[in-house]
Amino acid sequence: MIDTVDRQEKSGFVVNGIMGVPDNMGNRYRRKIQVWVNAGGVIGPYVKPTTDYQDWHNEISNTDKEMSRDWEDYYDSNPSVLASKPQAVKDRHTNKKALRAGKPE
Repeated sequence: MIDTVDRQEKSGFVVNGIMGVPDNMGNRYRRKIQVWVNAGGVIGPYVKPTTDYQDWHNEISNTDKEMSRDWEDYYDSNPSVLASKPQAVKDRHTNKKALRAGKPE
């Protein structure tokens, strides 16, 4: 039984919040969706599951695995220490600073 149908991000549908169905009338579940629509069902729009802030937070949290905020702050306070580190550490620090500067509201 179909209760809800929502669009997926790129194409296709999600039925009852759990089953993905391609937008291909050759698919039997896609035909069932069409019967549901013909009977008055309304396909809901695609809704992004996370906000821009949540996406940013997840990304910055992932960078913390390679360089914690404590180390980032330490390198900010001691640039000579950062200068003595391998280029990979410097790049990680620079990338984190750029990501942090792009924090969405």
